[in-house]
Amino acid sequence: MSINPEQDNNSIRTEEFLRLLMEHQYKIRAYIAVLVPNYADADDIMQETIATMWRKYEEFEPGTNFGAWGSRIAYLNTKYYYRKKSKYTIWSDEKLFEQFVDSAMEQYDNQEDRLTALRECSKKLEANDKKLLKMRYESNRTISDIARSSEKSDKYFYRQFGRIHNLIYRCVRRTLVEWGVL
Repeated sequence: MSINPEQDNNSIRTEEFLRLLMEHQYKIRAYIAVLVPNYADADDIMQETIATMWRKYEEFEPGTNFGAWGSRIAYLNTKYYYRKKSKYTIWSDEKLFEQFVDSAMEQYDNQEDRLTALRECSKKLEANDKKLLKMRYESNRTISDIARSSEKSDKYFYRQFGRIHNLIYRCVRRTLVEWGVL
């Protein structure tokens, strides 16, 4: 059995595209969601963006920012979407649309910074506080359920969660100030 080198290159190319897409699709999807509030329309634009990215993948330069490349394609697909929708004639003004995109992406970038700071601050919590947060948010348990299982009052746990949320809030704000985001 002979191996077709072209077939091997196509497999490698496909795998590389899929790896990069899996790594960056959340950010590209979030970018579209910021620009298009309707979930179904944003989903259609995402599908079209992925199809376009695959068709143009040979134009992508390895080693450059795949997410930025995909976001640019998403941007163009979003512009096309608004151009097709006559009820969104406000976006016929190119500069206004670009200002909207810049503003939306600044908010999105700040959200990313906030999530990163939240993750960092959550790591700094004491073990008991982490355990409480896991019980509440990962296991999706109510405060009353947590109180019943530990034989402590609801009031006690409301105070504990208030204290933990306050610690996290202050840590996130301090971290964002250190990073120059706030």
